[in-house]
Amino acid sequence: MSKKEKQFWPIEGVTRNEVIKSQKDTRFNYLRTRKSRRAMIAGLTLMTILVALSSALPSKVSSYVGTLGGLVLLSGYLLIRTSVRHIADSPDELLDERQIALRDRSYLHSYRIISSIFALIIVALFIRIDLSESAFEIADWWGTGACFSLIMLMAGLPSMVVAWLEKGEDEI
Repeated sequence: MSKKEKQFWPIEGVTRNEVIKSQKDTRFNYLRTRKSRRAMIAGLTLMTILVALSSALPSKVSSYVGTLGGLVLLSGYLLIRTSVRHIADSPDELLDERQIALRDRSYLHSYRIISSIFALIIVALFIRIDLSESAFEIADWWGTGACFSLIMLMAGLPSMVVAWLEKGEDEI
């Protein structure tokens, strides 16, 4: 009978073998260059904004943009995690000192970015400038797409920051 493998982050499902395997994996080296990481970050940022604002589109277009954009966001999230070898999701005991410092710094920057986004949303809710009677209704732009975008941003931002800060493996 095999011993059940310890999961460090039950929400993420990261196990010791997954982290060790990703640290040695060479299949996705093309994703680990600085140029490809920054291109993925730019694409994910634009897609996050598009999905967040998809609720403001007409309902049929909104559902297509939201669904397809959500799938792209989910696959982009998985690719960006792979490109940084799961550093942002790994516990201390599986990382070296440099990776721990990089991960901790990425969470600090991520919290600051998310806090700024929430502050902007709150300011927008308080300002609510009425250009016409229905110019700035919350129901028009705050929908499922915006909620999904914020959730995906909160989940993926630490890996995105690691990808932005870390040199590409082709430069090491």
